Amino acid sequence: MNKILIIRADASVQIGTGHVMRCLTLADELRERGADIIFVCREFDGNLCGYIEEKHYIVHRLPVSNEQEHNIEGNLKHAVWLGADWQTDARQVEEIIKGVDTPPDWLVVDHYAIDERWEGHLRPYCKKIMAIDDLADRPHDCDLLLDQNFYENLESRYDGLVPAWCKKLLGPKYALLRPEFREARKNLRKRDGHVKRIMIFFGGSDPSNETAKALEAVRMLNRPDIAVDVVVGAFNQNNIIGNVADAGGAIFLGNAQQVTVDDILAALKKAVNDNQLLQSLSQKELQLVDGFGIERVRRVLGFRQSRIAIVSDAQSWINEYIPTLVAAIEKQGHTIKHIHDVHSIPEGDFVFYLGCGQLVPPTIMARNRHNLVVHESALPKGKGWSPLTWQILEGKNKIPITLFEAVEKVDDGTIYLSDLMRFQGTELVDELRKVQAETSIQMCLRFVEEYPDIVVSGIEQSGESTYYPRRGPEDSRLDIDKSLREQFNLLRVVDNDRYPAFFEITGERYFLKIEKAGQNTSEDKI
Repeated sequence: MNKILIIRADASVQIGTGHVMRCLTLADELRERGADIIFVCREFDGNLCGYIEEKHYIVHRLPVSNEQEHNIEGNLKHAVWLGADWQTDARQVEEIIKGVDTPPDWLVVDHYAIDERWEGHLRPYCKKIMAIDDLADRPHDCDLLLDQNFYENLESRYDGLVPAWCKKLLGPKYALLRPEFREARKNLRKRDGHVKRIMIFFGGSDPSNETAKALEAVRMLNRPDIAVDVVVGAFNQNNIIGNVADAGGAIFLGNAQQVTVDDILAALKKAVNDNQLLQSLSQKELQLVDGFGIERVRRVLGFRQSRIAIVSDAQSWINEYIPTLVAAIEKQGHTIKHIHDVHSIPEGDFVFYLGCGQLVPPTIMARNRHNLVVHESALPKGKGWSPLTWQILEGKNKIPITLFEAVEKVDDGTIYLSDLMRFQGTELVDELRKVQAETSIQMCLRFVEEYPDIVVSGIEQSGESTYYPRRGPEDSRLDIDKSLREQFNLLRVVDNDRYPAFFEITGERYFLKIEKAGQNTSEDKI
């Protein structure tokens, strides 16, 4: 049975749209995991009920009554934003919940006018309650609290305001960002500190007209080579901006009333002429908000299932090992598909390409959040074909193995995991493959278990790239003028069935197959 969530959030000219929009982001993510979502919204001027319905959600519309608004108690700063007294609103939601077949798994509340009284009234009618808040100015009766903003006293802000058992998700790492922001992050160019564009954003109504000050400062900067974008939003939070600045992620000039055009101009000149400062700001901002908040929140809500695919060529040797990986992923509660044609890749979260030599078009890669490859080298060294084989031929017994993000350029993506395969120097191809498969499986499982934090800690490749060429049947040729000892590593990596070792004498070709005495290598599988 699908989990049910009821979301109580409003939008209006006064409230703005942020509460509903971040709840929609959460709803979209959970609906992809099979949840049934119901919204409850009051029909204020500027509501988003129609927009929510266009996204194919059920919306229960609460009426606006002037008589109810006159009866609203004023003990909460934003009480009037509810459009009714809390008792009336709670009873209205109670009736909606009673009309659902089963009690909702979660009642999600994102509203500055709701506190522990409203939540306590509805607790008997739902399994758990989640409160989304920014203000920390009232008590909550909730099982889970989310505050995605950056405050100096983050860990203590809600002390005494939530029950002892309440789990708190605090800070930008839990920011409910839409998927397009996370996708845009993948394509960010590395900042060199040179300014080509300035965005002006003061959060909406801008009653003191700070936008005009900034535009005048940009004019006085006299840099026609720099493009300027002006964005108008809906809210401004000086405390948060100040805390971000203290953490090294912004330049805070102070409260708007005290900031002059000259102050803005001085800050612009400093930023434009200090490449290292801009690079530092950019790096810190990326650290503060990594784009995976929605992933973390949905897992805490009990939606831990990921949609995973494994792609391998139909004739790949690794196919006999993949059932082990499939079983382990299924045991963790995820959905998993093993396919051989890249065009059959479904939409999902991750794809592991194991033993896959097919080219994957960008349109197909876009079906999943992550496209992952395991490669047997210390990237960027050893890109290309058959890196394990080439390194055995080089006489190496300690061979790096890397799990990384596939990108359009071959073997060039972000590295998430690295390990080392150790050999004795006596293993034949089946034994080499066994170690390779076991290590690959463990790396894939670790990625799944540690996601999304493992992505956040990924490392970009650096250094000079080297490449191994593709091997063919001719690469299994033995030199009859060299000893077996000299060519033993070649004998270790040849495949007796697919590309056996061979030599030629007087125009005749002879195949030479190798296996360890007294050992049936077919028994050495996972």
